[in-house]
Amino acid sequence: SYRDLWAVPASESFDIAVLHPARSEHELRISLEYVRRNWPRTRILMVSANAENVDDPLYDERVSPDMSQDEFLSVIERLAMDARREKRQSLSGQSRSCEQRKLGVHD
Repeated sequence: SYRDLWAVPASESFDIAVLHPARSEHELRISLEYVRRNWPRTRILMVSANAENVDDPLYDERVSPDMSQDEFLSVIERLAMDARREKRQSLSGQSRSCEQRKLGVHD
């Protein structure tokens, strides 16, 4: 349930969150909003065949629960690679910015 998310410390880091409507679309929306707010860089994969009323910005990709296991794993691998790439770029940018401040260089 979405209440299980509240038990996860915000200090935790995740590449991917896989969510599906356990009970209702309302609970799914609450879960999506919570993950997006607390872990903004986490890729969110929504598994749902009929969550048409959920806003696209709340998730990164939506897949059908009927897809094959191989397709599902392929989507997870791609999203994980995207998340790691973004983290590396972010860390690289922070490192350059820190070096520029040390050298007195401003954008």
